[in-house]
Amino acid sequence: MAWALCQVLHCGWSCSRAVAELLACQSARWDSLARCPKRQRERRIVLQESFGLLRKAW
Repeated sequence: MAWALCQVLHCGWSCSRAVAELLACQSARWDSLARCPKRQRERRIVLQESFGLLRKAW
């Protein structure tokens, strides 16, 4: 997500282009890649915190 934000803010990309590029590089949700439920919860917490920081930066 941070990469997409940087592409929009600093490289002049449209939001739709950045999101399309980001999604094309993903094979599965990052939080679901971990098999352990505890690890999945930890990853979700990191994602939520990261998203909150990115929203403030946006």
